[in-house]
Amino acid sequence: MERLADWAPRCRPLGGAIQSARLGLAWRGVSLEICVVIPTYNEAQNLPQLVAELFSLGLEDLHALVVDDSSPDGTGELALELARNLGGRLHVLRRPGKQGLGSAYIAGFRWALERQARRIAQMDADLSHP
Repeated sequence: MERLADWAPRCRPLGGAIQSARLGLAWRGVSLEICVVIPTYNEAQNLPQLVAELFSLGLEDLHALVVDDSSPDGTGELALELARNLGGRLHVLRRPGKQGLGSAYIAGFRWALERQARRIAQMDADLSHP
């Protein structure tokens, strides 16, 4: 299995934004060393606990991206509210309508790569990952 650092430089640039995943370049002055992509659909009940547990890990360079597909339970709005309280470490990508888990991961990975994230992780918002 290839490592992201080996694979990303060969990617087709998205609007010229990708230079190299190895460089760890800053995005708007913020180092995206680690980005956890979290697709959501109707996860308002779980999201606060998940975000609290992620950011309690003590990883200084950890960022998380919530990719919400217009959840009818208000997950997207809740994610924005949580993001306002986390000093720029939680990001929210809201998409129109339910577009599916696979495309949510792809959109999240693209978002992270466009910002030169050095490491990208993924996890579900249903609290199934320890």
